[in-house]
Amino acid sequence: MVRAQCTEHGSSGEVQFLTEKTHKTQKRFTTKHAEDTNGARAQNRAQSLDGRASIIGRMLKIIALCELLACWVAWALAFVKPRRQAAEQKEVARAPASKWGIGLVMLSFALIWAYVRPVGYEKSEAALIVSMVFGPPSVALAWAATRHLGKQWRYQAAVSQGHELIQTGPYRWLRHPIYASMLGMILATGFCLTWWPMFVAAIVVFLTGTEIRVRTEDRLLGDHFGESFVAYRARVRAYIPFVR
Repeated sequence: MVRAQCTEHGSSGEVQFLTEKTHKTQKRFTTKHAEDTNGARAQNRAQSLDGRASIIGRMLKIIALCELLACWVAWALAFVKPRRQAAEQKEVARAPASKWGIGLVMLSFALIWAYVRPVGYEKSEAALIVSMVFGPPSVALAWAATRHLGKQWRYQAAVSQGHELIQTGPYRWLRHPIYASMLGMILATGFCLTWWPMFVAAIVVFLTGTEIRVRTEDRLLGDHFGESFVAYRARVRAYIPFVR
C-alpha cells in the first residue's frame, strides 16, 4: 500500500517534471522562432531599403549625366553666333601670349573628361547634386556674356576696330564672365564624372591657363582703353566673385 502510494507520487512527479521541461523547451523554441522571424523581417526591410537607395542612386546618376551633357551642348551653342560676327571684324591689336593660356585650358578640359579611375569608383549622391547645381548657371552666364559682348568676342585675345569696353550685363560684376562659366562647367563635370586626383589636376591646369589669359587680355585692354580700363579693373573682379 505504501509502496503503491510512493510509486503513484513518483509517477506524478515525473509527469510534472516532464511537463515543465516540455513547456520550457516549447517556450525557448517559440522565443527563438520569434527572434528568427523578427531578424528575418528586419533583414528583409534593410534589403528593401538598400534596394530602393540603389535605384534612387542610379536614377540620380542618369539624371545628372543627362543634365551635364545638355549643359555642355547649350554652353557651346552660346558661341556660335558671336564667332560668326567676330569673323567680320578687323583686328587692330592681338596678344599672341594668350595662346599658351588657351592651350592649358584645353588641356584642363581633356583632364576633366578623362576616364581614368579605380575599378568600381562611383560618385556620391552629394557630388552628383553639386554637379547639377553648377551646370545651368554656367550655361546662363555664358549666354548672357556672349550676348553683351556680341561681335567683340574673340577666341584669342584681340582688340578690333571700334572696340568698346563692355560693362553691362554680367560684365558689371566680372571682367571675364566667360572664364567664370568655363570654371563652372569644369566643376559640374568634375563632380559628376571625374576621379578626384584628375579633378584637382584639371582645376589647377585651368586656373593656370586662365590666369595667363586674364593677365594678357587685361594688359591689352589697358593699353587700348587707358584710365577707363584701369578704373574698371579696380572695382570689378576678374572671373571669380569676391576672390579674383
